[in-house]
Amino acid sequence: MKILRPYLFLTLFLATWMVFGLIPAHGATVTVELLVDRTSVSSGEQISVTVRVTGAGDASAPDIVGVDSFEVESQGTSTRMEIINGRVSRGVDFNYLITAKKSGQVTFGPAKVRVEGVTYTSQTVTLSIAEAKQANDETKEVFFTAAVSEKTPYVGQQVVLTLTFGTSLPISQANLKDFDLKGFTHEKLENAAPYTRMINGRHYNINELKYILFPQKAGPLTIEPIKITCDLPTRSQRRSSSGFLDEQFFGLTRMVTRSFSSDPINLMIKDLPVKGRPADFQGLIGQFKIHAELSKPTVKVGESVTLSIRMEGTGNVRLLTTPALADLPLFKVYEDQPTFTAQTKPEGLFGAKTVKRALVPEKPGAFTLPPVSITYFDPTKAAYQRVATSPLALTVTPAAATETTKVTVAASATRVKEEVTALGKDILPNHTGMAALVPQILYPGPGLIAAGLLPPLILLGLSLMTRRQYLLSGWFSDRKRKQAYAVFQRDLAALPTGDEAPANLVKSLKSFISHKTGWDAGAMTLAELLEMLNHRKIDPRIVAALAGLGTRLEQNIYSTQKLSQVDLDDLKKELAELVRDLDKEASLR
Repeated sequence: MKILRPYLFLTLFLATWMVFGLIPAHGATVTVELLVDRTSVSSGEQISVTVRVTGAGDASAPDIVGVDSFEVESQGTSTRMEIINGRVSRGVDFNYLITAKKSGQVTFGPAKVRVEGVTYTSQTVTLSIAEAKQANDETKEVFFTAAVSEKTPYVGQQVVLTLTFGTSLPISQANLKDFDLKGFTHEKLENAAPYTRMINGRHYNINELKYILFPQKAGPLTIEPIKITCDLPTRSQRRSSSGFLDEQFFGLTRMVTRSFSSDPINLMIKDLPVKGRPADFQGLIGQFKIHAELSKPTVKVGESVTLSIRMEGTGNVRLLTTPALADLPLFKVYEDQPTFTAQTKPEGLFGAKTVKRALVPEKPGAFTLPPVSITYFDPTKAAYQRVATSPLALTVTPAAATETTKVTVAASATRVKEEVTALGKDILPNHTGMAALVPQILYPGPGLIAAGLLPPLILLGLSLMTRRQYLLSGWFSDRKRKQAYAVFQRDLAALPTGDEAPANLVKSLKSFISHKTGWDAGAMTLAELLEMLNHRKIDPRIVAALAGLGTRLEQNIYSTQKLSQVDLDDLKKELAELVRDLDKEASLR
């Protein structure tokens, strides 16, 4: 056993050396083969191609003649090792998927590779390309289609794009390629659960993906072909140089990557009609409704009642704005921050916006709150629509009267003055002589003196601390006012881009006004902020410019279209100029 142990070790060492190619195959011949999985296809179908290099573990990327007649997708490389007659041979495979662009007999190849400075050439392959069959015919084993809910929508109208992928074969590694939807803003709907369908006696597993598209301009628009790839089983029997079947061995099949493309979709986008367009129309398109309610039908003077207005519907819901409310002269009105929610449903994008107002009546009586309305364009009716709430009745009762306390004192009978009679003496005798009236000199001790001085000293200390805090608060407030513009410039320079950029611009403006004036501007709406600036007698031109900028910022906050970097830079520049002018106003210093 001890004698065999060195030979066993040497055998294992030599086997490992040969397996990992440490002993090169002297005199190994380098060969190049051009292999295809099929030679007859229809135009638009794919062919799996392998350029196989044998006898070398490294080679340059192949140059294939006739490749211009095909669309080519690289599927990567793979290395291999073969032992033939005790000799180790290494090789590398370059894998491709090619799609024929036109029909006819096409000569594909040869493929040329370079190994250690020497060029090696493969054979050629003749391919028969038939005329294309009907695109995405659902009688195939695999099909992929794209369809839209409306081919002639209006600008801003919601369009649902549905991608359908069906297969009757077991597949793996399905991958939807990135695609560009030029001329649209879009949102992805939640994926529907896969389902099965029987087509021409064959079961198909169906997967659907849906997107909501909003066309942004009138005229023709095209959704370019969308591509999906997956691995499918193949039954080709291609022989390797060793004579064995390497694609189907003992009944096993290999997976081949295939690519499928949808047909292009042409749309004609229509402009919204000018005729009949209401003056308060703000671009809302779809189907919507509005509802209003009061938190209680009866309220006392000085108490609060909440008015809630809810708008909801399907369409470009992110353009839902706060409706205009009629003047209520006998009420104090306090605004609350609106809430907005959006969710995707099978029929498209659904959204709801709720606006609340706190109403405080100042006089009693019976009141009717007028209707609130919104306008939108209904593409199913090709007409502008207006929906309104119902009038709301509110009863205001007088405030509760202040209760008063009445105190009744009973009349007492007149009493006869009686002389005081001493009934006894205390333990300590009472002084009954005149000596009790002589002044007595008291000599207080240190504790009594300290106790007497402590309260005024504490009062003096508190006064000094209060005065110091007052002076410091004034100094800090003055410092914050002087540095407000510098802080604003620093915040504006660090403002992040993205969907939150318009909201961050509004926050920067409010932060500047808070530092400059000491107001709690963050809790105010833009309308309240502008009203306060008017009270401070700010230049009306600055206030008007801020109002216009604020309106545009709010529109961008609720818009579905992403703000471009150029537009964002323009808004930042305009805001910076207005804040600079506002900083110079004497009434804010």
